[in-house]
Amino acid sequence: MNAWKNNSKIKILTVLSVIFLCSSFLAFNARSEQDNLYRLQPNQLMPLKRPGVVFEHDEHNYKAELEDCSVCHHVYDQKGKLIPGESSAGISCAECHFESENAAPGLRRAYHMQCKNCHIRKNKGPVTCAGCHPD
Repeated sequence: MNAWKNNSKIKILTVLSVIFLCSSFLAFNARSEQDNLYRLQPNQLMPLKRPGVVFEHDEHNYKAELEDCSVCHHVYDQKGKLIPGESSAGISCAECHFESENAAPGLRRAYHMQCKNCHIRKNKGPVTCAGCHPD
């Protein structure tokens, strides 16, 4: 009887260990996939009128055949002239696009101009409110 109890404990520990390892793997894998997933809903735009845009950065760039970060992450000089090839990647869009006397459009308008105008120009991607902001 004692051997059965010890064997039973080993089985339970083995099952629990397998469950733990599997759940850890799944959590890590899900996190890796989410590292590329962004929900564009910055605090500066709160409260939102529609849900934030879910944006898969790498998948988008692959489909759009974008390799130059500066296409979206642009930089302008003090006179408002685009600096070709200069990238603002890693800097929050809200740092330049805020509502004030700044020459740059506000954040909401900047997102809409950048994304929607590119989609229209390339005749690809969503251009309607619901196309980008699904309920």
